[in-house]
Amino acid sequence: ALSVHGQGTARGVAAAASCADCHSVHDLKGAADPDSRISPINVASTCGQCHPDIQLQYDRSIHGRALQAGVTDSPTCTNCHGEHLILSHEDPAATTCGARQATETCGECHNDPLLIAKYGLQEGVVGSYLDSYHGWASRRGCDIAASCVDCHTAHMVLPEEDPASSVSADNLVSTCGQCHERADTSFAASYNHVSASMDGNPVNRIIRDIYLWAIVLIIGGMVVHNLVILNYF
Repeated sequence: ALSVHGQGTARGVAAAASCADCHSVHDLKGAADPDSRISPINVASTCGQCHPDIQLQYDRSIHGRALQAGVTDSPTCTNCHGEHLILSHEDPAATTCGARQATETCGECHNDPLLIAKYGLQEGVVGSYLDSYHGWASRRGCDIAASCVDCHTAHMVLPEEDPASSVSADNLVSTCGQCHERADTSFAASYNHVSASMDGNPVNRIIRDIYLWAIVLIIGGMVVHNLVILNYF
């Protein structure tokens, strides 16, 4: 009842999905049954009954293609949106909310060392995002800070080697240009998961270390100073 589907039904929206739209009426099967409408391999087509355009994007994505190829670890609709409590991405409680994408939704797979090793995924992408200005701003409640889907898109996620990818060399300027109107090739090339990370950017690491040492020395010095004063009273 709290989901966008339930709220739609409560408002009398006839097209809002109900239990039978996903589970069927009489031919009910469990998710483990490959013929079930809620089997991971079939979830996209089930959701696609109401969201056909999004299904087409997902089917073309690296996630959709991997799942069709038998990679059952690949996420489908319910992995990101949930099964029953599906909320608008603008709702802070939604797993697809921008502030939660890196640490929870996308990070569930892309920060899992077992999946990274198993499929050769790029390491450190979650940490590098959190280290970046975008990550800092997002965690502090800035709604307009770029999150995972702003660069990689929400549904048609493709590797950068794919010419159709939003992060391919030919499309990167326009992707950055969504937020940065004056973005050019140099600007777009200046930011990626490697350069944004502390490990991949020695300048950032040096500046961070300087600040950490400064904090320790300044605050430590103040504590020692106050203890010396208190000793004479």
